[in-house]
Amino acid sequence: MELAQNHINKAKKFEKDDAESCKNYLEAARIAVIGFEKECDQILVQAENCDLNKPEKVENLRLRIDNYLHVDSLRFELNDAVGGLKDCREGLQQNVDKYIQWPWVKKNRR
Repeated sequence: MELAQNHINKAKKFEKDDAESCKNYLEAARIAVIGFEKECDQILVQAENCDLNKPEKVENLRLRIDNYLHVDSLRFELNDAVGGLKDCREGLQQNVDKYIQWPWVKKNRR
């Protein structure tokens, strides 16, 4: 969670049309998605090994699933990263002339 936030903080130091900003927002999103995936995998392993004859084990699993679904652990970071990527897209679209080269213009053809 902290690592994703570090990338978001780095991204905010750059202009929204800067590739470094986009790179850091993408990395933050990647870290958040991996975090969600790992937690889901761990829940599945816990469920597979859960002794249904032990109510406290079942309750622990239920609480973990509930936390996964309703507690915003990495969701804030993922939302921030996605919002930052939207800003990057807008910045790039506003400055498209700086980045797109038109090789099919007659004077640039080879």
